[in-house]
Amino acid sequence: MNVAGMINDRLNAPFTGPLLSDMTATADGAGEGRSHLTAKEIQDMESILRDGMVGYAYLYPHGEEFPQVYVFSMTPENIANFIGQHRADCSEMTLTDRMDMTVLTTYGEFIDKCPDRQLLQEVLQHLVPIQCGEAEPKEVVSVSRDTYDLYDDLLEEARKGLTPEDLKQAELSAKSTVWHYYKPGVDVSACPYLEAKWIGEKNLRSCKLENTPENLAAFIQQKNDVEEISFRDPNGAEVIIARQGYVHMCLDEAYLKNRLQPALTEQRRSGDAPVIQEADTPVQSDMTMEM
Repeated sequence: MNVAGMINDRLNAPFTGPLLSDMTATADGAGEGRSHLTAKEIQDMESILRDGMVGYAYLYPHGEEFPQVYVFSMTPENIANFIGQHRADCSEMTLTDRMDMTVLTTYGEFIDKCPDRQLLQEVLQHLVPIQCGEAEPKEVVSVSRDTYDLYDDLLEEARKGLTPEDLKQAELSAKSTVWHYYKPGVDVSACPYLEAKWIGEKNLRSCKLENTPENLAAFIQQKNDVEEISFRDPNGAEVIIARQGYVHMCLDEAYLKNRLQPALTEQRRSGDAPVIQEADTPVQSDMTMEM
């Protein structure tokens, strides 16, 4: 797992467009006639979204069976500071990416497991000085899982209030860069294939696709009823996220703007039935999930 695999979660709207504060939030918060978000909660949520790398933190308080669940931007520095902030609050914690795959686990303030060795080294650079008392943990912007879910619900409600033309303009808006996280040096076109992962009928589905923009566009349009699709490179790093027929995140800015978005536009314009080419590599297509 790579840090890139943690970028963005279902916190994002199902289209590339404005944040909740752009559409419905007021100084008093949002959500009439129900539990609502305060302006501070909205601000924190959108700070996390803009930073990207969104993941879950499951904290197990001393002597308690069930975890407290938080959401924050899981950069290596944030992970180290989050561990330092909560080292006295819990006996252990588990951090996961947006697919609920383990990023790392701890006992107290000490890392127990971290599958990504590069990420481990980057986290330790910030964590060791905290463990040794040479530095104090910095404040990490985080929200509760309840806040996370409510923000997502309110954002979906706001989206339903937009016309199809509004959605189209939102996708083309300069604000759409808020939803597209770019990482310098990433070349998606260099990958011979991409693996697509999505959840269907309580199963984690996956298939490997020939990596051409036309092929990816056809796949995204064919599965425009799927809430979220994660595209990963041969090393397992997440490079593209699509939701309900729209691209939310692409680490390669040039690939997105010059190749994938034009292919998606042409696919929508033509209305032809998508023809998809799967890569000639073995793949496990179904993995049962515990729900």
